[in-house]
Amino acid sequence: MSERKWKVIYGEYIGLEKRALNLINATVFDFYNDYLPFYSADEVSEDLLKSNNLIIVGRYENNKLIRECIDSGELVAPDCAQGYSIEVKDSKWS
Repeated sequence: MSERKWKVIYGEYIGLEKRALNLINATVFDFYNDYLPFYSADEVSEDLLKSNNLIIVGRYENNKLIRECIDSGELVAPDCAQGYSIEVKDSKWS
């Protein structure tokens, strides 16, 4: 069995989301001297979702994985404007 790697799945690489993604990578680089690969939620494959550890970043409107998790009740949506959700759990795709 191959080792599971971390992958970052994003909605759009612009604005605050771009800043969040860059901060994630800078933090990881400080610890591991390497960067995490980024993948667009619109282009990510089922195989990649099933075989890796995931960090999913974005909004309901722009990331189909976040939308799927909220719609199925697996992730609680923020209850106010400018809110956010953080959840650490086993991946529904693995």
